[in-house]
Amino acid sequence: MANELAVFLHGLGQTPQTWQDQVRDLPSDLPAAAPWLRGLRPGSQNVFSLRDSAGEVSSALTMHGADRAYLVGTSLGAMVALQTAADDPRVAGLVLAAPQVNPPRWLMKVQSAALTLASRRRLSARGLNKAAMQDVFRAMAETDFSDRLGEINQPTLILCGDGDRANRPAAELLAGQLPNGRLEVVAGGHQLHLENAQEFNRLAYAFIADLRAPQEPEGQPGDDRPAADNEH
Repeated sequence: MANELAVFLHGLGQTPQTWQDQVRDLPSDLPAAAPWLRGLRPGSQNVFSLRDSAGEVSSALTMHGADRAYLVGTSLGAMVALQTAADDPRVAGLVLAAPQVNPPRWLMKVQSAALTLASRRRLSARGLNKAAMQDVFRAMAETDFSDRLGEINQPTLILCGDGDRANRPAAELLAGQLPNGRLEVVAGGHQLHLENAQEFNRLAYAFIADLRAPQEPEGQPGDDRPAADNEH
């Protein structure tokens, strides 16, 4: 039987602890991990890059002995999840919220400018590193994942809040271009897993449960009955 792992990937301006509502409702037989994204852990000297962050997620799968993983990511974490899925065949499914594919450069500049006004002390009190967040904005402004979407064949559930206008176009793009993508629009905004945790969890865990369900075996050699006629 496969060693499974659910991996929760936080967004920019968040910490792994923002997934506490999801961990609370986690199926009891599904192990989970919620790592820091590369470069965002307090005290880290690493600089964020999408590929290196995905590499660290793959390393976490190896560390946990997982050979089948379900990645749940929001915002920046959703982008890291996409990159990991493109690079690592152990990823069996994705749940993405507030995703971006080609973040608008003007928006990254606006958010970066707004960050310069934020208090470094207040950010530190929340476990956030101001300089590291600025590095992320620069990296996101250079990211365009649209050419690789066809490579990601894993079943993917895209969740978008009905009030999240900024991320709705990217969510619709993903649903249309991922070979196995499906979009669900639910009540909420940008931080859907916090604002509507109950509905987020219901949809995410039902989706993962379908992926975990054992597949119906096909007819065995010498058995000329259709597989649909096999006894369960």
